Amino acid sequence: MFFLPFTASFIVPLAILTLPSTFAHPVVTTIQAALNSQHPDDYKYDIRLCNDTQRASLNKAIDSALEVALKTWHDASTRTPSYEAFFKTHNHPVLDTLSKVASYEAVPARGVEIFWACVTPKTKTYFPRAGIDMFKACDSGEINGYAIVDSFILVCPQIFDATDPAPQAENCPSISDNTFSADVELPIYSSDIVLQALVDYSLPTQAERYHVNTLDEMVGLDSHSSYLSPQSYQIYSIMTKNNCTQAPNIRKSPWDPALITDNTTMPISESLPTGAPPDADGKEVPNINP
Repeated sequence: MFFLPFTASFIVPLAILTLPSTFAHPVVTTIQAALNSQHPDDYKYDIRLCNDTQRASLNKAIDSALEVALKTWHDASTRTPSYEAFFKTHNHPVLDTLSKVASYEAVPARGVEIFWACVTPKTKTYFPRAGIDMFKACDSGEINGYAIVDSFILVCPQIFDATDPAPQAENCPSISDNTFSADVELPIYSSDIVLQALVDYSLPTQAERYHVNTLDEMVGLDSHSSYLSPQSYQIYSIMTKNNCTQAPNIRKSPWDPALITDNTTMPISESLPTGAPPDADGKEVPNINP
């Protein structure tokens, strides 16, 4: 597992979430139909450069991330205290991003299918545009679990080191003086990293990402910056998954009242290719670990 200053998840075969009758929102119905349309064993995630064990683990992590994204979408749609702390206002772009992740749509922001690849010593051969030696960067912790290159989400082998446990209430951060406790430490598992990667992949490619180091720094982002902070989605989804109910009240001190102003804007549409890319830099990316 990974531990960050603010830094949880569970892996189960994707059991279709049983929703109460009050959960009949049109977006939820659409997401549920997408999930119901395929049995987990029939999922066809396009995964390259992974051995059999990694491929199986990544499939499970993706399954879990999609289910958690759906639960998180429902939490966000009801504007719980946690949602308001992380995203401030009724932020439709946030809800739209979560719905796309939950239904595993071909991401409109990129206009292409999602491709996955495990980082290996040969990754630099297939992805020279990464600009760094990904294998070394994963090993040193220079990148936190994944990187996006072209239409590929490259995942570090280290994310497979721990099996995700069931949700645990003790993995909820405590609140002191209307802020998150300074010593909070949430463990991050493979499906949490996958969910963050899918959010990152779904956000507009030209838009600046907002990266922060603590939970309180996330709470301190305005609504537009929160929408473009993949880490905020990740930590918010962990808290939702673990049924955490306590969060700072951004309408009270020490938070700036201006945070609750909705200044979210959708970035200008980009001209992007449609369909699957040929492959990274024109080289064939194998479907198995070479």
